[in-house]
Amino acid sequence: MLLAAALLWGMAGMSVAAANEPLYFPPPLVVEPLVPPIAPEDELERDPGGVLVLPNVRANESPGACAEDSPTACAQNETTLDVNPTDHDNWVGGANDYSGPIVVNGRRQSSCGFYASNDAGQTWSGGLLPTQPGYVLGGDPSLAFDANGDLYYACLNVDLETSDSALYVFKSTDGGASFGAPTEVITGNGSFDFHDKEFLTTGDLTDKVYLAWMHQGDIRLAGSDDGGASFSAPAPADNVEISDPDTSRNQGVVLATWTFSDPDGSSETLYAAWRRAVGDSGGRILFDRSTDGGQSFGDDVVVEGNLVRFPIRTISTGGTSNDFPSLIGEHGDPEFNPDNAFRVNSFPSLDVCRNPMSPYYGHLYIVFADYRFGNGDIFFKRSEDGGETWPGAFTRRVNDDDSGHDQFSPWIDVDENCKINVSFYDRRDDPDNLRFHLYFSHSTDSGASFSPNARMTTAPSTNAQFLGGFIGDYLQVAATVAENATFHHQVDRAATLWMDTREGGQEVYAATLLQTGNGTWINVDVDLVADQPATDLDFIFPGDVSDAFGGIYHGDANPFQDHEISHDAGTDQTTLAFVDPQPGPLQPGDLAHVGFVLEADVPTIDTFWTGSGNIGDIPMTTVDFTYDPVGRVVTAFLCNDRLDGQAIAIGQPAYATLELPVELEALNGDDLPGELAAQGEALSDLPAAVGPITTGNCYSREIPEAVAQYEAVVLTTTLSFVGSNGRGRSELFAQKIAKDAREVEGTPREPFHYLAKLVCGTQSSTTDLRLARGHYATTINAFNLGDRPARLEKTLALAIPPGRQHPGKTWPLGRDSLPPGLALATECNDIRERIFDGNLPASVIDGYVTIISDQPLEVTGVYSTATLNAEGTAEDHSAIHVERAIERRLETRNGDKPLADLVIDETLSIDAICGPRRCRVSLRFTVRNIGAAAANAFSVDISRSDSGDSLDSVPVPGGLAPSAATTETLTVGYPFEPSAEREICLTADAPANEVDESEEGNNERCVTF
Repeated sequence: MLLAAALLWGMAGMSVAAANEPLYFPPPLVVEPLVPPIAPEDELERDPGGVLVLPNVRANESPGACAEDSPTACAQNETTLDVNPTDHDNWVGGANDYSGPIVVNGRRQSSCGFYASNDAGQTWSGGLLPTQPGYVLGGDPSLAFDANGDLYYACLNVDLETSDSALYVFKSTDGGASFGAPTEVITGNGSFDFHDKEFLTTGDLTDKVYLAWMHQGDIRLAGSDDGGASFSAPAPADNVEISDPDTSRNQGVVLATWTFSDPDGSSETLYAAWRRAVGDSGGRILFDRSTDGGQSFGDDVVVEGNLVRFPIRTISTGGTSNDFPSLIGEHGDPEFNPDNAFRVNSFPSLDVCRNPMSPYYGHLYIVFADYRFGNGDIFFKRSEDGGETWPGAFTRRVNDDDSGHDQFSPWIDVDENCKINVSFYDRRDDPDNLRFHLYFSHSTDSGASFSPNARMTTAPSTNAQFLGGFIGDYLQVAATVAENATFHHQVDRAATLWMDTREGGQEVYAATLLQTGNGTWINVDVDLVADQPATDLDFIFPGDVSDAFGGIYHGDANPFQDHEISHDAGTDQTTLAFVDPQPGPLQPGDLAHVGFVLEADVPTIDTFWTGSGNIGDIPMTTVDFTYDPVGRVVTAFLCNDRLDGQAIAIGQPAYATLELPVELEALNGDDLPGELAAQGEALSDLPAAVGPITTGNCYSREIPEAVAQYEAVVLTTTLSFVGSNGRGRSELFAQKIAKDAREVEGTPREPFHYLAKLVCGTQSSTTDLRLARGHYATTINAFNLGDRPARLEKTLALAIPPGRQHPGKTWPLGRDSLPPGLALATECNDIRERIFDGNLPASVIDGYVTIISDQPLEVTGVYSTATLNAEGTAEDHSAIHVERAIERRLETRNGDKPLADLVIDETLSIDAICGPRRCRVSLRFTVRNIGAAAANAFSVDISRSDSGDSLDSVPVPGGLAPSAATTETLTVGYPFEPSAEREICLTADAPANEVDESEEGNNERCVTF
């Protein structure tokens, strides 16, 4: 759906009317350098909001994969995507792909690229569909699976010299790994018989393949009843016209199918939506449907009658220019694209709720972008009567920002449970409204409300390549539920492909969002200690929680092959039973490993083996987590809610925090260590339980590190009945994504406190004794030493109010988020403008800036002065001084909780051999824990005192128990200037501040040599 051949290459014979409606097939890739890759400082922190975003991965081949004699770089754009309904790990996408061998007039031409993943989007492989003989480019990709798992891929082919066109459909029966010879759907001769902007879908009931496209401003349709071997469209006059015959200027058609059952049997309805241009306005979104398998359509229905198109600008990608709706980007060309504009359309995206068990069954949904509020926004509309009406009351704006920045290129996909998923490009994160990210939102109530928008991309993109004029006309999102999958099978998920320029050129990137449903992931390894075989393993919960299980594990590694969930109305209890052990009933001593995701906060009241009745109880606790999102504190609970009154002993509990959750089946003693190690993590012990947990009581512990909202917490322990002599012991593994835990209120987790002196202004008096006559300036720099973004709260406190001797006023200086490895400054000009509207309240203000942070910082104050001439004007710089702010650890977070306290002993020894420019320094030192609690793993940093530069670091991986000490030796080379002070400082628990301490100011000791 791209730019017209006749306009790009100056083809003769185009009429004025045709020129007003340019064709859109893929433009050539103009020879031009790639833009610089996105700089590290522009790779914004991931902020997924209400979902967990997995890492971004490139789906196409690596950059530079073009032929060696390529006259230009590669590019990929305009992405399509679908998920195999028979295997939710199998995702296949497509794009205009410029890595093929065809070059015309020095310009690389596109092919239809395909990219397949068999592990739910973690890794990808692919290739190019062959452009057919007589044509030089392929593009406008559209693909879809049918219900049997066969994949169909529609591709436009074009000859540039003649403007001849053809639509082909390729078929894959192996999940997109390979494709057979294509079926020709239709051909067109020249620019006045041109076929373009195709869209493909398959029937839910019939497996029929439907293909719609644009032909001279009309919307056409062809279908295949034989698995894509042939299509009912040998000539334009023989295929169905979806749009009303007296209309034209239609573009951007999309299709969806829906199966309806009635007493007369099931039938399939085909829906279509598109945009129609009307004069110079934005036009309309139109809709139509067919109830006879696409043989005929009714009258067009107006979905949105007053589109406001994006601003019109002149754009070319290297040939004849044309006017397009557009947005301004970073890149352009003085001759062909002087506005740095790239085209943006208002094509709709359409889908339907297909689940007959859903209260929203048959609801139709459309999303589109327009410019009605002076910037691009994403709008949603709903029909509850099969598309007859689209009430304005059902219109929603999907993007939730108030930035006035642009959103564009939306796509919608409705999963099997009728959750609505919407993705779109979004520029809210760029103050200049130029670069864009990919954002996502979903709705579980038929569009009555949408979730907070979640950013999927970890780096922004821009309008690189094609002289800035083209990034693709669409991108697609696909969604699946927690079934028919091995990877991430415990949760619903949505995935998308998009055009991404973080590597300098246009690439195809992919990401997955896990929609975790507030579940706690619980796995249990349990031995059969009964003296007879077992056929079931049962978990009992109070009430009817039959619908509260988001995922069940009984895979290859587990003898149980199936499960049953039932509710007993008499006892008002729900049983989750793992059944059908293979090759037969479990024998005494056999091990079972079972797992489930529980999406309700309900207790576990009984667990037992079943053979000939209840043949043995199993120790099991209720697992619960709470989360304080302000303090980022997770608390884990193991509660004894058993009905039989048995006390449960809890073995050594341990935890880990993870950026990504491990798979449900990997929550076991064999697989978990490797899964944690793959993310650079390992289990750490929690304080042991004081004694057995009796009925009605809980073991609870706060996870001793900050947990971000999208991180997962793993908890492990052993459980046994008191007095059982080890019989009936179970190994418990639980996992929770922090944002899904029960949210609790808490105090801010802000243990780091910094105080820096501030003096600003001009003191011109020769008699004022508060400050010497001069001009004073202060800059306070804060650098994030940690590996997480730091939340800062800054306050100004004046120490000497002008003309009065009493405590001064305080002003909030604001809150900031400081990414790892970056710095920010607070200085006199900033304070004057932000707090005092451009005028200081006195000639000189004197006080302090306080900074409270939830991460360790390096805070320094830079103080400079200048002398004044006779007129009181600052002249020569007279002095500059740099002072490090002292860090103090606040104790409000932990209250009376015992903490560690690390110090470097006074028995620090140093031996140095120095030459004229370098010293070799040998150190022997002892670090001791004088606190009341154990210190977890930490490091000791060795640094220069004059510059603060780190020379070496000594890890203490085992931590230190209370009153324990460790002695370490090392040798370092120490470069210095002849006049420099020869002093080395050792700091325990630096630079990452990994240990919670009762006193943070006594970690450092310095020695001079």
